[in-house]
Amino acid sequence: MGLLIPIFGEIQIVPQLIGILILIVNLVSPHFKARQSILIATFVTNLLFVVMYIYLSVWSSVLVVSICVLRDIIFICYAKRDKSTPIWLLFLIISFLISSVVLVYNDLRDLLLLSTVVYTYAAWQKRIWVLRLGILVANISFIFFDLLHRALTSAFATILELISVILAIIRYGIKN
Repeated sequence: MGLLIPIFGEIQIVPQLIGILILIVNLVSPHFKARQSILIATFVTNLLFVVMYIYLSVWSSVLVVSICVLRDIIFICYAKRDKSTPIWLLFLIISFLISSVVLVYNDLRDLLLLSTVVYTYAAWQKRIWVLRLGILVANISFIFFDLLHRALTSAFATILELISVILAIIRYGIKN
């Protein structure tokens, strides 16, 4: 069930619609004033990524992003209690390392791993400006990853997200 285009093959509509939802949430979330709201938005987008990857039958991505969903749940729960999570952070980074090495068989996995680890560290911090900077670094890594894979639409969407994060940093300041 999809549109057949000779250059790209079959394009499935549902994952594209999910991608648009993800883009909208990612464009708006860096402008949230509360760290908790940004974490919840990340959780929602990662859940949407899992659904999209299941629909596309990209099982390795389902597993890796599911680990990110687990990370998001842990950070949201701990943020409500205002507690630090260093043990969970170490466990998650080790999980990302193992899943990245096992599931991705090329040199580009380092870009994905970098963006995931940077975002995980940034989300663990209490200061919202660190979280925004983490999103900025993660987006730069994803842009390179997308361009190297010739995923031009995804790169374009990530560039829009990068611009949104930069605007949020300018709007709220680096130390706010």
